[in-house]
Formats: sequence, structure tokens, C-alpha cells
Amino acid sequence: VIEIALGGKRLTTTVEGRERYPVRVRYERELRDNLEELGDVLITTPSGAQIPITEVADIRSVVGPAAIRGVNGQLVGYVMFNPVDIDETTLIERVKARVQQAIDSGEVDWPKGYSYRWVGQYKEAQRANQRLSYIIPLALFVIMLLVYLHFRRFSTTFIVFSGVPLGAAGGALMVRYWPWLQHLLTGEPQGPPIYVTVAVVVGFIALLGVLVEDGVVIGTYIQQLYEKRKPQSRAEIRRIVVEAGSRRIRPSLMTTMTTIIALVPVLLTTGRGSDVMQPMALPVFGGMCIELLTLFVVPTAMCAWLEVRKQREGGESS
Repeated sequence: VIEIALGGKRLTTTVEGRERYPVRVRYERELRDNLEELGDVLITTPSGAQIPITEVADIRSVVGPAAIRGVNGQLVGYVMFNPVDIDETTLIERVKARVQQAIDSGEVDWPKGYSYRWVGQYKEAQRANQRLSYIIPLALFVIMLLVYLHFRRFSTTFIVFSGVPLGAAGGALMVRYWPWLQHLLTGEPQGPPIYVTVAVVVGFIALLGVLVEDGVVIGTYIQQLYEKRKPQSRAEIRRIVVEAGSRRIRPSLMTTMTTIIALVPVLLTTGRGSDVMQPMALPVFGGMCIELLTLFVVPTAMCAWLEVRKQREGGESS
């Protein structure tokens, strides 16, 4: 009765040209979808008596799997969830530890032959972190190599990079306090914190290139004036550094301000794509704001190095 009346039985097949349609017989949908009426269906016992189907079966409605899936010949079930106010890596690490603890303690009856693995955004984040583990050092090496090929001195190269930590600190502060700053500017409820994702790391790499660029602009002019005038005392070196900084601070400020202004629409935009663009722009925006201070780091460090260098060469010390 269950197989034929409810599930349906194929009796024949109709042929309509090249098309084939099975002909099945079973109860109408109105009868099959009504649990109360299904309980009144009569079945025949071996003695020939007619009894309701509820005498030998329990009829109830349950939610079954929407689909049966398999991977490599094994049945697979998916448990899907989205992180809220936490990055996917931290969330999965916590859930993984909790699941393993429940299995080891016997809190969960884990059948033999069952296994689980984490996929989705967590897996993509792991792959991205693995790639970034060698892409970031490679990018730093290439930038440092280009700066060295320009100055031909390791000392000057490291001095140009001396302003990078301060700018990176500005980017980190912007990433950390952006939800609070956004709430202060727009009046909207404070959003979730910004976690270190691939987009944030890419933003820091872009910030590094801009910071080094400003250091190269000022450092190049200081070196040109130094080689041209060949100062013989600390006072002359300091005058050269002040003059070079005064003349090259304008193009550096222009670069900084144009970058900051260009990033304002990205930070204030909402909608599709903003969840990727904003984390990428935050480190650059914060770093460029602090970069106004880094404009003094490279000239100061270069002035100190030139003074030490001149003293070693036997120049005057006063």
C-alpha cells in the first residue's frame, strides 16, 4: 500500500514521437499530503479483514535531507555557518578545538569511519596565507632591491626604509579603530572589528610602496646636494638636509594628500564590494595620515648618517 498508493507504481510508458513518458498510478496529491486521511487507508490482513493502516504503522511528518551527496564514493553531509563579529580563521580554530575535545571526551558518539574537514572561506584563507607567506617577503625584497639600485648604498637604502614602521603603525591603528571612527563620523551603530584578511595585507603592501616612494624623493635630493657641495662640517650637512627637505616636502605632501582624498569615497561607500575595498583602503589611508610624520624621519636619519660618515672620513666634527 505504501509503495504503490503513496509512492506510486509505474504501469507503462507512453511514446510520443521521440519522447517517452512513464505512466504511474497512486493516490491524488490531496490525499497523499493529508496525514489524517492517510490514517484511514485500509489494508488487507492475511485473514482478509480490512483494518486502518494506523493499526500497523505510525504516520508522522519528518524533515529529511534535501539532497543526498557523495564525495569519492562516500556519503557527505554539510554543516554551514557564517562568522559574525569574528574572522573565519579564529572561528574555525575554536570550533575545531571544541569538536575534537567533544570527540576525545566521549561527549559525542563519533562512529567509526566518519571524518570531517573544514572548507569554504576558511580553506581559502589558509591558501591565501600560504601564498602571502612568500609573496610578502618577495615584494619587500624587490622594493629594497629597486631602492638599492637607485642609491647604490645599503646605508641609504635602510634609511629610506626607516620611515616604513611608523607608517605601518598608522595603518594598523586605522584598521583597529575604524569601526569606532566610522560610528563617530556617521552616527551609525558601531560595526564589527576589522580582522587581518587578505585584503588588509594587500593594503599594507600598497602602503609600503607609497611610503618608500616619498623617502626616495627626499633622500635622492639630499644625496645630490651632498655630492655637489661636498660639505666639510656638521653645520653644512644640516643646512643641506634642511634645504633638501624644504624643497622636496611639497611633492611629497601632494602625493600624500591626493592619496588620502582618493581613498575617502572608498571608505565611505556602502553596498556590494565595500566589504573588500574598505579593508584594503584602511591601511593605506591610516598610513598616509601618519606619513606626514615620516617625512621628518628620513631627513633626520640621513643627516645623522652623513655626519657620522663625514667624521669617519676625517672631516670637521663641529
